[in-house]
Amino acid sequence: MKLSFILLALLCFSMSATGMVEAATAKAKPESRPTAREGIAIIVNQDAITTSNIADRMKLIATSTGLPATPEVQDKLRSQIVNILIEEAVKLQEAKRLGIKVDDKDIEKGFTTIAGQNNIPPEQFKKILQSQGIRLSTLYDQIRAQMAWGQIVQKRIRPRIEVMDSDIDSELLKLKRNVGTTQYRVSEIYLPLMDKKKESAAKEFVARLVEELQKKPEAFPKAAQQFSQTPQAANGGDIGFVTLDQMPKEVAAILPNLKDKQISSGIQTMSGFHIIRRETTRTITEKDLPPRDVILQRLGGERLERGARRYMQNLMSSAFIETRI
Repeated sequence: MKLSFILLALLCFSMSATGMVEAATAKAKPESRPTAREGIAIIVNQDAITTSNIADRMKLIATSTGLPATPEVQDKLRSQIVNILIEEAVKLQEAKRLGIKVDDKDIEKGFTTIAGQNNIPPEQFKKILQSQGIRLSTLYDQIRAQMAWGQIVQKRIRPRIEVMDSDIDSELLKLKRNVGTTQYRVSEIYLPLMDKKKESAAKEFVARLVEELQKKPEAFPKAAQQFSQTPQAANGGDIGFVTLDQMPKEVAAILPNLKDKQISSGIQTMSGFHIIRRETTRTITEKDLPPRDVILQRLGGERLERGARRYMQNLMSSAFIETRI
């Protein structure tokens, strides 16, 4: 029997308000787009990413993750921020091709959700962002791309996903066999490798991000929200309790050797790079076994995620991208 499951939320951005100071400014309005006089950094098909787009997103990410906004750190993060902006451009272009639109009122709802996650009224949150020199359009653009992508996944990928009763039975049997073994609670930052030509740059970025997170481990959840490409990014990368056989073999080989709260080095798998933080462990008992509906949601989410990743890889491989910086 085919079973349905709820589409996982894809609006997974959250902003840390720690250390921000409220500015005494009037009600903020979305700023105008960068002018044509600005330097063009990257061409993505028919669209351009400007140098100010990169600088603005750099500032937003530094503020939201809590990582120091030093030139050294910015240099370390630049390549991944550029990749994020390219992917967002491609997502918005695909949404346009499919006739998918994200209304301004939906953007405002998304902004209100983010403000609520930080327990800050929306108008006050706008003032806080502006006090940090962050243009509201920078965050609005990110929200728009994420919402558009969520609609693309719902329209193009979700109808193809099936989870059968037999799939749940098989997974439940496997979990029962693990009773009495160790289960690990894990948080992760996952970066898929869309283009093998960028493997060296991706590896270098992961190494630099690990270096910064080991200096400031409390930034891990916010870094996961910004960089990780999984539905769990919304929860700071927390994927819950897992057994070793539920993880890629490269991750499973390292996880038992980590201490609680320790952050791993970058781990390369066939599909991308993982940064793991082991939170705690427990011995699995019968009462820890999840109900069928939870297994359904997890299996469906995993398949949806894989389908979305393949779809994005196809979009990226067919895109014309010219870097001018």
